[in-house]
Amino acid sequence: SNRIYQQVIEILYQRDLSMLSKRSRERLNYLLAAAYYRAGYFDKAKTQALSLLKQKKSDELYLLIAMIYESIGDMKNAKDNYIKLISFYPESDYFISAKIKTRILNQH
Repeated sequence: SNRIYQQVIEILYQRDLSMLSKRSRERLNYLLAAAYYRAGYFDKAKTQALSLLKQKKSDELYLLIAMIYESIGDMKNAKDNYIKLISFYPESDYFISAKIKTRILNQH
C-alpha cells in the first residue's frame, strides 16, 4: 500500500545512482516516478516522468504520464499520451488498454 511506495521513494531517493549502468539508472528513475504516482505525489511524478521522457521514450513511460495527467484532471494531455503510445508502440502490451482509455476519454 501507500507505506510501501513511501519506502521505495526513500530508498531510491537516497541512492547514488551514478555508479549504475545507464539502463539500470533509467529503470530506477522510472520506478521512482511510478512510486511517486502510486503514493499520490502527482506533481513529483509528473516532473520525474517528463524529465525521463526527454532522455528515453517508452510505452510504459507514455502510459505512466497519461495516468498521471488523468489523476490531476488534465484529460487533454492524458489523451495525447495514450494516443502517442498507440501510434508509436502498436506492439505494446499496453496497446489495448490505451485504446480503451482513449475511447473513454473521447466521450468526455
